[in-house]
Amino acid sequence: MSRRKTLGEIKWPDDATSRRLAISWANSIVEQALKLVWQGFDIVYMDNLKDAPDLVEAHPEQLERELTQWHYIAIERAHRTTTDGFQSFYPIHEPHEFLSRKGGNAMPPSYDIGFIHTTNMSWILPVEAKLLWSSEALSEYLKDVNEKYATGVAAPQVGECGMIGYLLKGTVDNVFAGLTAQLGQALEPMVSFEGRAHRTTTHQRLKAPALRVHHMVMSCVSPQTKKSRHVVGRRRAAE
Repeated sequence: MSRRKTLGEIKWPDDATSRRLAISWANSIVEQALKLVWQGFDIVYMDNLKDAPDLVEAHPEQLERELTQWHYIAIERAHRTTTDGFQSFYPIHEPHEFLSRKGGNAMPPSYDIGFIHTTNMSWILPVEAKLLWSSEALSEYLKDVNEKYATGVAAPQVGECGMIGYLLKGTVDNVFAGLTAQLGQALEPMVSFEGRAHRTTTHQRLKAPALRVHHMVMSCVSPQTKKSRHVVGRRRAAE
């Protein structure tokens, strides 16, 4: 399908200079942006998940969309309190990646959460979010890594991106072990996120910059649910 230029492409041409600057910008703000992602989840957990029922057992409808929406609102709240009036990016919910569109009126790809440059609004540092119903249920999460990010459909201009796994059952260690096995590379920790379930992998791409994926596993299991599962597990072991 033929494509006309978008308004953004007219205003900010996608050339070699723009791509070089986009990579540099994303690298300069990635830690600040992803700290907001973690701070936002802390808010969501304390306000809405700490006393929640077992989400696997309750199996709420639209849980992934609802959690992501709540998470974005909390990120925006954290962003407002930490910028002091100066900001080099805006958080945004479900921004479109126009560079990867097919053309015409077809809906372009979008991200769950994005961080967009305040001036060149074609530059996006994207974050995708997936429910992990257990620490072994990684297929949908890996689909975003392999089919969107690694192919260059997502994050086509920048070398940084995020993946959130909302963990509903199991352990963070098992998630990271599964990702290591499936992606065929070690997950690297970051000093800036010491104490967080935050690891990275690097992916070479043919038509886009090399990409560092930030894997953030966020446990949604309430203390009450953890205690209940532990008691059930002990009873079964005793039987």
